[in-house]
Amino acid sequence: MTERTENEYEPRLKTRLDQIEQRIAAHGVAGTLDEPPEMLTLHETWADSETPWGIVGEFARDQVVGLTQEDFARGTIRVLVPCKLVLCESIRFNPNAPAPCADGGIDRARTDDWFPNPDQEAYFASGVAPHPGTAGLVGATPTLAYRLGFFAAITVEHGEGTIIDLNGFRLSCHPHFALQQRFHALIELANQPFIPDQGPANFGPELRPAGHVWIRNGQLGRSSHHGVHGNGMHDVLISDVTFRDFEVAAISLNGGRRIVIQDCQIEGTATGIPVLGTYSTARFVRLIGRQRLARADDWLDDAGSGGSPGRSGVQAARAVLESTLQELDTAMDDMFDYAAGKPGTTPPAIFHNVSGLADANPYGIAIHARGVLVNAFLCNGPAFGQVGDAARAYECTDVTIRRTNIANIRGAVREVLALAEQPEGDDDPRHGAPIADAAGSLFRFFGLRSAIEVSDGQPAEMDDAGRAQLTLLGAAQIALADLEHKMVEAGALAGALQAARIPASIVAWASSGQMRLGPVPRRPNLYRIVGQNKTRFSLQANGDSMFHVNKGAVGLFLQAVDGLTLDRVVVAGVRNSGYPGADLPGPYTGPSDGGHTAQGRQVGYGGADARAVHVGACSHVVMRHVAASALASDFGSAHAIGIAGGSVGVDAEDLVLGDVTAGRGFEESGQPIPVARLPNRAPEAIGLFVDRFSLDVRTSGIHRLGVIESAWVDGTRVARIESPSP
Repeated sequence: MTERTENEYEPRLKTRLDQIEQRIAAHGVAGTLDEPPEMLTLHETWADSETPWGIVGEFARDQVVGLTQEDFARGTIRVLVPCKLVLCESIRFNPNAPAPCADGGIDRARTDDWFPNPDQEAYFASGVAPHPGTAGLVGATPTLAYRLGFFAAITVEHGEGTIIDLNGFRLSCHPHFALQQRFHALIELANQPFIPDQGPANFGPELRPAGHVWIRNGQLGRSSHHGVHGNGMHDVLISDVTFRDFEVAAISLNGGRRIVIQDCQIEGTATGIPVLGTYSTARFVRLIGRQRLARADDWLDDAGSGGSPGRSGVQAARAVLESTLQELDTAMDDMFDYAAGKPGTTPPAIFHNVSGLADANPYGIAIHARGVLVNAFLCNGPAFGQVGDAARAYECTDVTIRRTNIANIRGAVREVLALAEQPEGDDDPRHGAPIADAAGSLFRFFGLRSAIEVSDGQPAEMDDAGRAQLTLLGAAQIALADLEHKMVEAGALAGALQAARIPASIVAWASSGQMRLGPVPRRPNLYRIVGQNKTRFSLQANGDSMFHVNKGAVGLFLQAVDGLTLDRVVVAGVRNSGYPGADLPGPYTGPSDGGHTAQGRQVGYGGADARAVHVGACSHVVMRHVAASALASDFGSAHAIGIAGGSVGVDAEDLVLGDVTAGRGFEESGQPIPVARLPNRAPEAIGLFVDRFSLDVRTSGIHRLGVIESAWVDGTRVARIESPSP
């Protein structure tokens, strides 16, 4: 394959960022880096100008901007021009927070709720004209990006150069904000969290990625998702930063070019997380439900008291949703009070996270192709039927991770089984649409299932006879869907809603309490409402609460990168305590027989596995002095270093592997080990894994330190240092 010059982009990137900093320094009075110009104070500047609060616009071009706690009081700081941001103190992001009650609980009559307010023109999707002081700037007009809340503390929305100097301080989320805003990155390297046409809502038609960004010298702490996140960014240096207490990933960058991460410490995912994904679902249902109520009220007012078609149906559905949301509000506030430590409180079981670990797939650092990291491990090459797909996969190019440690990546990944509505006359599960609410959260027909007995299961929305037994959350999802259907039928909403993904037949089943949902005879993975054979629903497994493909816990996830260098990288302490997959779908292998529709070549259930380093579908890879140790999966397989997905041109030297264990949870709990019983596989502990589709892989200097062992399987332990895929 074509040879590449190693790291030719690194010195150019550092030189360019130094030049940007020198330009900013010279713009001020002092004119040198040793004596920087006086820093602008944002909240004072906003108070004295017509620039909306939150916008770093023309007044800050090529300036040094000091950041204080007060600057973040009302929301995200949106950086639209080249400048240098310097933290002047440690920040706990907690915008638009209600005043706390004396007893430590939440104010149940609050008006502020950690959400953008309609008068905040920098965030609210009101479509106003550009403001004085921001005319001509990209992003000066409010967008749809904040429709589900403050998704970041800082956004960088241009490519001309931004330096974020943490200055030895820490930027983190307040625990209350982290609880209430379940999708958040401390620093977002774009104007919105998703590329167009992806994510749980429409966040805007145009992605404006950041470029020439240097994040350095401090700590990034608690976040409900990421420390640093972005799509399509380029020329990014992250150096001398310590990350801790993130729930999904310290760094997650998709489709980037010329990315350097060096001298960073990833100290671990958050523990003591009080809630499961159900709480995030409830927050979104509550938000979208209130929006639908307001729209229904507007339509009812416009329709008057006459006999508009569908009026009575909208009125009835509106009343049910309003009542259900009030009950949901009470339960969520009870959960908040418990999490905030209010004495004498009890957490609602539907939300309570007993393990305190993330129930989604956790990562230390994730570098991936452009777009969401929610599907299966990528596989390139004709062996996977994806000829020509490499052009998309290699949108991510030239990535270096140097002198960086990743530790204590912990998760307890949970599976949520889905039912998907099939097109009429089509029983192929790959064509089904998963039944989910307006924000994309699955309706939990089956609750939490596993192939083993679990003590912290979640209630299902359906009993063993197939009748609805709705939880408060399920009732809210159904009530919201019912109002949406009634409004569409009445013409109160234009066209069919993408959000209305709970079909009318399921709303009718849930509302009746007597209709039964069960398997089609001789088709155990195909369901129908008993007595109604026209509409069928396929059972789909291996997903989380948002129907993301479960991949397990991964310390260093590197996928679809052309030009990857790992130098003196240590990954230690990755552990997945997630349970085996449910056996209800039977021994599925992939999308066509009960697995997730997007799990590709992943065989069976993958949510119980753990990986220290995964290099997948990459090319031109150099690995020097990479260590992976203290890796454990309680109920799945554990791979210290994996080179897979048709990676091409890998040169690995001086790899240290050790203390890799798989399947001990079976031994400790006395549960049977799946030997040859899909969807779960016998747990394997593997030091270095190279799949049979990866080409031109050269390894030298492999050092084993400590044990590499799995649970007992038929009297032997499955443990390998180097192995091809079966």
